[in-house]
Amino acid sequence: MTNCYSAECIFCDDIRQEVGGKYSCMGIYSGEVVVESFPITLPLFCMVVHISAPIDSVLDKVQIILDVFGDKKTHDIDRELIKEFRENVPVQMARDRTLEREHMSAQFTLSPLPVAASGSVDVRVNVDGSEIQAGRIQFISKAQRLP
Repeated sequence: MTNCYSAECIFCDDIRQEVGGKYSCMGIYSGEVVVESFPITLPLFCMVVHISAPIDSVLDKVQIILDVFGDKKTHDIDRELIKEFRENVPVQMARDRTLEREHMSAQFTLSPLPVAASGSVDVRVNVDGSEIQAGRIQFISKAQRLP
């Protein structure tokens, strides 16, 4: 059976709240964070996790699992927020009858982020018992980077 949920993660230096409820990601990373050498401490390291589900899905329990250099923490999305989100689906569908998927996002800021050695930050999402990879980023030194 194919998993009907999807998730992706944007890794960046900062997330800024904009006028009108928008937010901007500053300094977006792609695949790896290259630093001069280890150890290093980043003042900020941010993640935006986007989750997509079929419009008719249950979407009852959502967890985001952050594995930061082997230190794994699970964050439960408040069920009241999920309930409010689900109650808004009919409003969205009234505006667009072709709507097939619903989307939600969560933001995380690690401040500061000490990085002792090369390693990775992994982000997984568990939606109603289905766990999926949202993103992974490697931290390497300039000396480790391939030419």
